[in-house]
Amino acid sequence: MKYSKVEFFQFHNFMLHLYSQCNTILSGVIDMPKTASLNIRIDQETKTGAEKLYAKLGITISDAVIMFLRQSLTDSGLPFRPSVKPTLDEQLIAALEKKPVQEYTLNVDEHGNLIVDKDLNPELFDWAVNG
Repeated sequence: MKYSKVEFFQFHNFMLHLYSQCNTILSGVIDMPKTASLNIRIDQETKTGAEKLYAKLGITISDAVIMFLRQSLTDSGLPFRPSVKPTLDEQLIAALEKKPVQEYTLNVDEHGNLIVDKDLNPELFDWAVNG
């Protein structure tokens, strides 16, 4: 796709404006005088991982926390939607509720051993043999 010089110039100006806005926001976060302190306790693995991540972004954990708190104030709440992932048991129950249950009539011999025709019910036979 080709763009005219005017379209390219408009896009270039838009990107410069966007970059300028991001710099303004970040400089306000990073350069603002800090007069209060906040202490949190966190496990070492999370801290180290966050330090590496934010270093790639060119900010510190403190900068990230400040950005999080400011965005929380802007949004009047958490800046993301918290959710809880279902446990494996809950996922299994949900999957079973969606899948129709197949009914079987089981036959047993005089000793109580299950009799399953491998050709008629291969899934049931596999279950009876392998559990």
